[in-house]
Amino acid sequence: MVFFSKVGSVVVYALNNTMDWSYGLWVGLWASLGGVAGSFFLILYVKYGGRQSTIVFILVFEFLISIILIPYFGVSQVLVDYKNGIDVWKNAPVC
Repeated sequence: MVFFSKVGSVVVYALNNTMDWSYGLWVGLWASLGGVAGSFFLILYVKYGGRQSTIVFILVFEFLISIILIPYFGVSQVLVDYKNGIDVWKNAPVC
């Protein structure tokens, strides 16, 4: 699901000529290398550790951190905008 939303974002930015290709390729390279390395070490851990429940607990902990931090930073950014006099309830046209 995340993959399809990111591909959609890339298509929208590319069609609007606002895509920073060098930055996108740089981040994509490191994300791909991190994904391959993470998969490799995960396979090694499961092969030699024998327990998959540790991985599940780590993922649950990651989700809990995300549940706390995403709203915190979102609200703090909206409050900063509000204090700077930006109308946070104003909608801008898409096109």
